[in-house]
Amino acid sequence: MKENIKKFMETNLKWIILFICLIGFLALAEDVFNKEIMNGDIIGYNLVSYLISDSITPIVKFITNLGGTICLVSVAAILFIIIKNKKIGIAN
Repeated sequence: MKENIKKFMETNLKWIILFICLIGFLALAEDVFNKEIMNGDIIGYNLVSYLISDSITPIVKFITNLGGTICLVSVAAILFIIIKNKKIGIAN
């Protein structure tokens, strides 16, 4: 019995993950459609309001700059050189 379940999970893992994500998306979409305030919104607001201070600003600016064009292009170029001709993860 356990072997059948394990085999089913291995062969259909992508579909199971897709189904779980779809359920989560529909739950969020329903809350947004009804214009409800979600717990995630409250937690996110409390976290961001905690981080607003003069001492944290340089750290946040550095993290923001990591998403800039120069940084992303540099990282992509370095990774193209380092990871040349290698298969990674499930993209085999």
